[in-house]
Amino acid sequence: GITPKYKNNKTYLSVTHIISYIFSFFHFIGTKMVPLKYNDIFIYMNRKNIEDNKRATINFAIIQNNIEDSVPQLIENENKTGGYIDFGKDNKFPYHIFNCYQKNALMNSIIDTFVDYIMGDGIEVNNLPKYINRKNQTIEELIRMLAYDYCLYNCFAFQVIRNSLNAIVELNYVDVRHVRVNEAEDTIYYNNWETNKSRKNIISYPRYNMNSVVPNSIFWYKSPITKTHYPSPMYIGSLTSLYIMNEITNFHYSQVKSAFCPSAIVNFNNGTLAGNEELAEEIEAKFYEKFQGSGNAGRIVLSFNESAETATTIERLADDNYDQKYSTLKDTITNDIYVGFRINPILLGGINQSTTGFNKQEFSEAFTLFSKTKIAPIQKTIQTTINNMFGEDTIKFKPFIIDWGDEKESGMIPVQEEEINNTIKNI
Repeated sequence: GITPKYKNNKTYLSVTHIISYIFSFFHFIGTKMVPLKYNDIFIYMNRKNIEDNKRATINFAIIQNNIEDSVPQLIENENKTGGYIDFGKDNKFPYHIFNCYQKNALMNSIIDTFVDYIMGDGIEVNNLPKYINRKNQTIEELIRMLAYDYCLYNCFAFQVIRNSLNAIVELNYVDVRHVRVNEAEDTIYYNNWETNKSRKNIISYPRYNMNSVVPNSIFWYKSPITKTHYPSPMYIGSLTSLYIMNEITNFHYSQVKSAFCPSAIVNFNNGTLAGNEELAEEIEAKFYEKFQGSGNAGRIVLSFNESAETATTIERLADDNYDQKYSTLKDTITNDIYVGFRINPILLGGINQSTTGFNKQEFSEAFTLFSKTKIAPIQKTIQTTINNMFGEDTIKFKPFIIDWGDEKESGMIPVQEEEINNTIKNI
């Protein structure tokens, strides 16, 4: 559908047509957005080539699929041959979540803040040895890892080893990314599903039961509000926004790499280099090396030509202010992420733009609400899990205290324990 234009016996694609063709792939309807990457597109055609029925090659820059295709879907299907339930459409849902956590600065900061508040000022430990496994890991180190998994995936797991007298003698952290369950959820399948696809690498364990005498089992806890075999993350409603934010970051990175310049068409009007692809690639490589990138901003392009008729021409494509559109969109999705995590940005060290700086009262109110609704329930879940295994008061979270000088504010707020206790005891 692109109509060529003719000039000086040579055929060019209209800039207008090129723009309409490229940008038909890019739209900003709701969250269905694809980032524009500023890579140059070279298009050069010669009328003689067309008349001689020679094929013209057009190389486009990278065009990504719709953002919706990149967001992982929590779809469960039973693996008939393996006997386990797939965790996500490609059985890699938790791996995708972890990768997002590593790439997204805001998500990273929120999860780390969650864990810091959960751990409080440490843990009181009674009637437990200093180390709880052969890796010389303390119970506090184990609990911190469980807290991370709970905040990331809304579940956690660890291995329970008993001795011949049926006493628990060792606890080992189990990465939730590698855990799968069967239909009845009484068997745990362990494997690195991202790299190991062979069934021979899968190890099965019975799920932990406090009345069982099995020497080696896996304790698996998932959020009680889970309706399926695997839980959705607590921030599932803002998962798409997290992925959009990653793409916005990639967009700005691409802008820096391309020296904040819009795309351009560079026409070398003194020959098509047909049949000499190696020379064409060499010219293109040298051009990119010399003029593209963050270190070449504002440099002057010099072109040496035999005459004005064969001069190199550069046509700039309008960028349509995509940097401003992305910045505006980023503000919207950032707020959506905060809502998804149910956290006030001031708890991350942010400053309320409506005030002149840090507001102690606002922080205290946000901290109290956050501790009561998000932190305390997670603390109680982990605390009750360990205490049910080893006895009451085996561990206890020390309140997170904010020292304001003359006054102290505690982050540990009592919650109703009966519901949490009953949930864990049923496991």
